Amino acid sequence: MKKNSEKARKVVTCSNACYFECGHIVHVKDEQIIKIEGNKDNPLGHGYICNRCRNFTQLVYHPDRITYPMKNVGIKGVQNKWVRVSWDEALNLVVEGLQRVKEKYGPYALVAAIDGRPQTWQAALFIRSLGSPNIWGCTDICEGPAMVADIVTTGTLITELTEPDFEDAKYLLVWGANTIVTHSPYWIQMTKARKRNNAKIVVIDIHRSETAEKADQYIQIKPSTDAALSMALMHVIIKEDLYDREFVEKWCYGFDKLEERIQDWAPERAANITGIDKATIIQLAREYANHSPGALLYDRTGVTQRYGSTQAARANTCLVAITGNIDVPGGNTIMQHYPGLHTRSELYLNPQWRLTPEIETNAIGAKRFPLMWQCVHVCHSQSVVKAILDEDPYPVKGVFLMGSNLVISTPENRLTWEALKKLDFMSACDFFLTPTAECADVFLPAATWPERNDVGGEYNQKCMCVRQAAIEPVGEAREDAEIVIELAKLMKKKGYITDDDSFIKWSSLEEFNDWRLKDTGMTFEELKEAGIKRYEHQYKSYEKNGFKTPTGKVELYSTLYENYQYDPLPNYVEFPEGEHTTPELYEKYPLVMTVAKVKPYWHSDGRQIPWARETIPNPEILIHPEDAEKRKIQNGDWVWVENTKARRIKLKVSVTDKMQKGVLIGRHAWWFPEKPDPDHGAFESNMNVLTNHEPCDPVSGAPSFRGFLVEIYKMD
Repeated sequence: MKKNSEKARKVVTCSNACYFECGHIVHVKDEQIIKIEGNKDNPLGHGYICNRCRNFTQLVYHPDRITYPMKNVGIKGVQNKWVRVSWDEALNLVVEGLQRVKEKYGPYALVAAIDGRPQTWQAALFIRSLGSPNIWGCTDICEGPAMVADIVTTGTLITELTEPDFEDAKYLLVWGANTIVTHSPYWIQMTKARKRNNAKIVVIDIHRSETAEKADQYIQIKPSTDAALSMALMHVIIKEDLYDREFVEKWCYGFDKLEERIQDWAPERAANITGIDKATIIQLAREYANHSPGALLYDRTGVTQRYGSTQAARANTCLVAITGNIDVPGGNTIMQHYPGLHTRSELYLNPQWRLTPEIETNAIGAKRFPLMWQCVHVCHSQSVVKAILDEDPYPVKGVFLMGSNLVISTPENRLTWEALKKLDFMSACDFFLTPTAECADVFLPAATWPERNDVGGEYNQKCMCVRQAAIEPVGEAREDAEIVIELAKLMKKKGYITDDDSFIKWSSLEEFNDWRLKDTGMTFEELKEAGIKRYEHQYKSYEKNGFKTPTGKVELYSTLYENYQYDPLPNYVEFPEGEHTTPELYEKYPLVMTVAKVKPYWHSDGRQIPWARETIPNPEILIHPEDAEKRKIQNGDWVWVENTKARRIKLKVSVTDKMQKGVLIGRHAWWFPEKPDPDHGAFESNMNVLTNHEPCDPVSGAPSFRGFLVEIYKMD
């Protein structure tokens, strides 16, 4: 007799397919996911679900997903030959490979490559357990400049990786962010604030994005000129006495010096730089200052991925401060978490989970960018590539990689490709054989978010949510944390590290999850039962202990910048490549290139997912009609895009009047899983073929992903 199938069950969880932790309900029948929907009880998503999560089963059950360990017995990155192995053999290969590198070259020759999933803490703690401070993340090429700006100014995060208090906001200034695409749950809350509080939504961006079209006002700005606008806004606010005098006098340091600096930033000057007329600048300044409380929301990459970005982010943080919009209802709030929760960020950033300062300061890039290192403890990305290729400042020979697609995401990416192939040993933990994973000696299959047990609550979202496995991992896939715990145990068993060496203090994933919650008064099983635990944000938390800066105040004049011999006041830093800085190059390459994210994809993720490729099948480039007509280019044409170094890629043209003249927008992180290994077309249409290692931002080391010069021409 045929056995009846089980009744469908619902699993309350939160996703982590991107940096949001939206609440979802996963429907399971016969141990298969049949549907994923939004959870209306979750205070972050309010029932929202994007198409990526709605269609996430296409990733979980994708035929090309690797669900068992493998070793590469071919010539890695050249002529790969992958052979299936057991988990025991795979873990032994990783342990022995890393130990060989350590014994031959020392612990500094080892690097943990992270980002892409919430695996930051475990990869970092694992590599620190081996004696290396080297953590290769995307921070300097992503949110790092804004994190530095927030931390040196306020001692904490207020504009970056935190959720503004939309509920009580009366003014919402969206700067360089296409929120509908990149922060959809935020857009839902913003539109509720507009309806409830009559809040005005203003978008500043280089093109008329989806968000700009639905905002109350759109202000078009020239690429890489954000700091000039912010300085002019502060000029008007201070000159017209619109700043929050009480907050500034009690809680700000260096206002007199800032007041002196902004004397040079009259709206007329900013208008000439930004392309925004004087009247609009004055209107914007008055509205933002007068419609308090107001929240400033900007996409970490929209402002930060370029030379001078740390100063631009500093200007924005100071703008929030002088208007008194720090940690008030309706403003930019200081990051908080559920009381007692041990966050993944704590394990990554807290000094008690790091090596000695003497070792840490030898991390790659720490001496060149000391303030960046002090704030975020991530190596300078391009400097790691240099260390592998040139053994400067010392050799790097081994990489332990979890969820990072470096070949696609790093600037001048062919150099990254050559570097990874040169390594003595590399392991990769991922879902698919990406161009990066193809450079590995060992592949470890990772579990996806519906297959993981974890705690959600890293961001400032007024709740802590369970992330519980709706199904057992497909095939032999394992959770990242479980993999690292088992590797650490094997290292100890073989005598390669001791208990005192190891930062991995837990013997199982279950023990780790309970440890994270132990000071909340509940176990992981109890959190699974509850699903969601809410808490109230404590506003004006600085009134108890001040700000975590050297002066205890918001440092408009940064003493840390001064100590490191950077300009201690925010300012506009002109882009090194442009009409005025390099006129001879501009004559030959008169178009400014930048990038923007698109809805179906999460950076390099998703190019093999059917619904996503059906939505946007090709790598696009957006161009203004007049620029296209001048070059005899039509909508749908394939074109070459060439940079000032004569490197080029091919993209498909989309002609649109949403662009401003002289500016192009490309789609980043393209590769073609369907194309032959090992590189899978990583250098055909990827924007990072065109981006350069240098020049980079002098404070954070951020490369210029946006704002560089190019020319385009139709393919033959």
